[in-house]
Amino acid sequence: MATLSLGSKEFISTVSSANEGKSPNIVLYDVSVITRPGVPVFFQGKVSLEELFIYLDSEDPQIRYVADRQRGESDIFDKNGKVIGTKRMIDNHRVEEMADKIFKKDRTFFGNTLTWNLPSGECEWQYDTARRILKIWGLPTIPDSFHRHSAAELVTRTVYEKSLDEFDPASWEFPINILTVDADEETDIFNESNNVGRPANKTRTNYLYQSDIHNKLASKIRKDCLICDYVEVVKNTVTRNSPRIITFNVLSKGLRESFPLLDEDTFEDTADFCVEYLDVLAKVRPELGPLPLHARQCVREELLIDSGAFWSSYLRLAGYLRGVTDWKNRLNFMAQRYEDKATSWAGDFFSRDNPLWRDEVLIKNAKTGNLTIMNRAESRKFIFDTLVAFSEAS
Repeated sequence: MATLSLGSKEFISTVSSANEGKSPNIVLYDVSVITRPGVPVFFQGKVSLEELFIYLDSEDPQIRYVADRQRGESDIFDKNGKVIGTKRMIDNHRVEEMADKIFKKDRTFFGNTLTWNLPSGECEWQYDTARRILKIWGLPTIPDSFHRHSAAELVTRTVYEKSLDEFDPASWEFPINILTVDADEETDIFNESNNVGRPANKTRTNYLYQSDIHNKLASKIRKDCLICDYVEVVKNTVTRNSPRIITFNVLSKGLRESFPLLDEDTFEDTADFCVEYLDVLAKVRPELGPLPLHARQCVREELLIDSGAFWSSYLRLAGYLRGVTDWKNRLNFMAQRYEDKATSWAGDFFSRDNPLWRDEVLIKNAKTGNLTIMNRAESRKFIFDTLVAFSEAS
């Protein structure tokens, strides 16, 4: 969108001929305009719980949550690993806690500020500089603060359903910032709000924040390699009932550790090598490639091979092997039978029963007696050092 200057204009506007004469979707009063040199204007105003309840009406929404520009939607899988639906990444406990603070006078909810955006091509607007009225055509997006929006909706719905006359949703207001940046900048809004300061889910913020060159590399690799559909980009964990095998955060962090000097000049060559490396890994060990859910669950029960700690080490190994002429051959040890001379145990190199991993990667829980995979710096270093040693010996 072109940057607008107030000057002495009575109105500033992006309204096209297509919307002239049409009623706006939203009209806000007592709105201030904020200008900064070289960037689009934005507005500051206020909106009540009751207004938000109306705007969030599922049957006739006037504002909208765009999942792929912020927290995303998590896939829901059936028992065979097939995606049967999605759900918004929202913490309902957090929403209820906010709502409770709004209701109770002895629990102050300061609430912070709501955020909307009016992306060009999706929304048009007109601002009356004299009367301080903002009119909006189209549906504003919510690039941040969706939990607060949801709390507002919950409070107002509860008031109406339970006839709580002592609470007036029309008199409880949120301050609101209304931005006018392009849609592709909304991920930057989310990153600034959730990654700069109090961090949110690292997988989601890294996935959205493509200005970081290692996040950009992870996105390109994810798009081009064999496991493209098996990288979790919404949540920071991979659940037992998901066929996915690595989170975007693990992928990005591993690449950052492997290629710390990455720049634009080396980006394409590095991406090509990593795609080939991951595809070769999946050929040497199919467990590191796509598998049906039932097969994936069996792998998780018997082997350590696809755990986050090991994925971090595979990615570090990529940085170690890059430039080595016979790097593909050096991965063959992963498919070879391992024999532990001290105990006479023999089996899969990545088996949970392999004594090699005991006490370094697999730690016994003192209370339950169960063995737990430790994903800590020292355990990841042990795995990496072990992989390096075996790759050099193969």
